[in-house]
Amino acid sequence: MRQHGLGIGVLEREGSIGNLLSHATCFGLKTFKAKRIINTVQQRPHYFKQHGVGDGDLERLKGIIPTP
Repeated sequence: MRQHGLGIGVLEREGSIGNLLSHATCFGLKTFKAKRIINTVQQRPHYFKQHGVGDGDLERLKGIIPTP
């Protein structure tokens, strides 16, 4: 399980969607909005391609932002 530098939910630093959602309201988000943001982020490779991000850049981003 990935760990974050800061606690992001009830499970502290655990990097999971469930943990992130557990404190969505602490970040000023209603759960449905947080889920919408998560869905958008998970679809980012599609959006990047749609907006002209090149294959080389997408490959470099994989090292920084893992694909879900």
